[in-house]
Amino acid sequence: MDTEKDLFVYFSLSDLDHYNLAKQKNKAEAYIESIVAGELLKILSNLGLESQMLRLGINMPYIEENIDVLKNYGAGDLISGLIYRIRKLTDERLIFVVDKIDTFSESTQKIIAKYFDIFDQTIIMTSDEIVYNSNQRRTSLKEDGFDIINVDYAKDPEILTQIIDARINYHNEHTDSNYKLRTLSSMLDKDVIEKIAVLANGNIRKILCSAKLVYSKCNRESENKDAVGKYILDALNRSNNIHGFTRTKTLYL
Repeated sequence: MDTEKDLFVYFSLSDLDHYNLAKQKNKAEAYIESIVAGELLKILSNLGLESQMLRLGINMPYIEENIDVLKNYGAGDLISGLIYRIRKLTDERLIFVVDKIDTFSESTQKIIAKYFDIFDQTIIMTSDEIVYNSNQRRTSLKEDGFDIINVDYAKDPEILTQIIDARINYHNEHTDSNYKLRTLSSMLDKDVIEKIAVLANGNIRKILCSAKLVYSKCNRESENKDAVGKYILDALNRSNNIHGFTRTKTLYL
């Protein structure tokens, strides 16, 4: 994503309690519309627009706690005027970004889907294993106009190491010398890193968690690479076995 050429509208239900209250009052769509409007108002503010409408963004915390003030807005009711103003100020594309969409209910996903045609482009992120593993499901989504990008590049051991070492370097640049960390390759043998890449299956969260485990173990056995490697691989194996019994969220679109 090129943040220098495009404008990104990030959607997140930060407080599920308020959203559930909105659903109880049949204002789920209005609540989602207000969140998207708040994000667009941030963009307008960054573009230098001064307007009474910007107060809506400032008042979002109040709106979240007082659902009754929301009218029964539908998708586009609030944001159409905001997008029009943005178009007047810039030619940059507006891209709608939804993370972890598979964690939302089917009804919520259907509301969010109403915004896809309003923006220039939509990026939705999901960890739904059905999409990842089912060719039929992937074909169906492609026929509906979705492009599918697999974020599994961390299966490559070299890229895995780069990801973790980038975090380490950032940490070392912003911390006291007493708390600097060693690189991953200095603590684990190459074959262990390759096995981590296989067991993590490109899952960035698992990779970073395994790195955290490395440092936890190294506090006790920092010079014993074999012990550290066995500890990490055993932990990842347990993680994979447990994951097999957990419920997978679903992308309904």
